[in-house]
Parts: sequence; C-alpha cells; structure tokens
Amino acid sequence: MGGIRFLTNLKNINHGEIYKIEFFLDDEYKSHVKEEIIIKYIKNREIGAEFAEGEKYNYDLDFYLTPFSIVE
Repeated sequence: MGGIRFLTNLKNINHGEIYKIEFFLDDEYKSHVKEEIIIKYIKNREIGAEFAEGEKYNYDLDFYLTPFSIVE
C-alpha cells in the first residue's frame, strides 16, 4: 500500500506537490492517522497520490486501503 486514490473538488492541485492528509478511523481505538502524500496522477476530479514516507508502513490503515492500479 504505497498510496491512495480519491476524488476532490479542489482545483489547484498539481503533480509533485506534497499535502498532509488525515484519516479518522472507525476502529475500536478511533485512530487518528496523519500522512504526507505526493501527487502523482490527476484526471478531472480523480487524484492518485503516493505516501511520502514510502518505507514507513502504517498498519492502522491496512484494513481501510485496498490495492488498485490506475488505468489511463
């Protein structure tokens, strides 16, 4: 799990920019996870981003993120 894909209404997002995102999980601990992402893919409202700290694996997100591949 090296990144995420999401939809947004934001218009000023550019390739290579770094953003901080937060996840509020509905697990038993109500985990709050903060990550930095690097924008890698933009198509209309769809954004693909890579986690900035690629070597660091966040086990709290395991259940919530599903592997995917972007098809252009």
